[in-house]
Amino acid sequence: MQQKGTIKSFHKSEGKKGIGYITPKFPIPDYDKNVVFFEGDLEELDFESLKNGMELEFVLDQKQDKHGEIEWIARNIRKFVPLPVKRNPLPTPAPDISKPPGPIHPSSYKVFLEKLGSSLKSIEKINDSGEFEDAVFSLLRLLGIHSVYQYSRDAQAGKADGFFILENLAVMYDCTLRNSFEEYKKEQIENYIHKLSNKSQLTIETKKADGGRGSKTLQIQGKSRQVWIITKGNTRELLVFDSIKVKEVAVKDLITIAIERCKELSYDAEHLSSKLVMLGD
Repeated sequence: MQQKGTIKSFHKSEGKKGIGYITPKFPIPDYDKNVVFFEGDLEELDFESLKNGMELEFVLDQKQDKHGEIEWIARNIRKFVPLPVKRNPLPTPAPDISKPPGPIHPSSYKVFLEKLGSSLKSIEKINDSGEFEDAVFSLLRLLGIHSVYQYSRDAQAGKADGFFILENLAVMYDCTLRNSFEEYKKEQIENYIHKLSNKSQLTIETKKADGGRGSKTLQIQGKSRQVWIITKGNTRELLVFDSIKVKEVAVKDLITIAIERCKELSYDAEHLSSKLVMLGD
């Protein structure tokens, strides 16, 4: 929910992100504490520019603390700017719907890109594995990968989360929120490599829009084949087996590519495929 409040206190230790507390303007039902905020949730504000008593507007979020109690957190934090008071305003003329809308003002477009980037970066804050998997699938679609398929979650243990083909690239991917996954995923990675090795086509079980299950047979003859473990970590190459590259791919790097593609008119499918093939190399 949207809320306003003033900064009660804040501090920042050397080498760490800043943290602080906001006194909400309107009381939160059954909650008598200040709202906590983190430096990473500031928008169009530097932590160093904050002052006690500064008015802010923000979105309230909640989580459970280590004792299992509800804790309210401020997200999407901006400096509160009151609207100017207009005296005796003139009537606003009705819009002329006979004329087509004018071009988007450059500043409006910049704000749009900033909000788009902020929305995409919120994927990095997801801590539920199922939501993270769904968000990654949507991100791949937004990148411009049309032939991307999400596997059904029914009896999914040991299986990948999805598969996509883009130009000459074929990728089987798996999403994980684990920081140290290599030993945990070792057997699954070997299974993914086996599925891609020495085959001209691949049949996968997919998740339908209505929640049901289906299957899809895809031609992968002559394509560059990779296995991706998509994480919140850093992009790197893990191993190469039988010409199949296995990589850890950071979701933050996919977000960066998505934002770049929105900004560049010449960012076609071939350019995108080349960029994805070279991730981690």
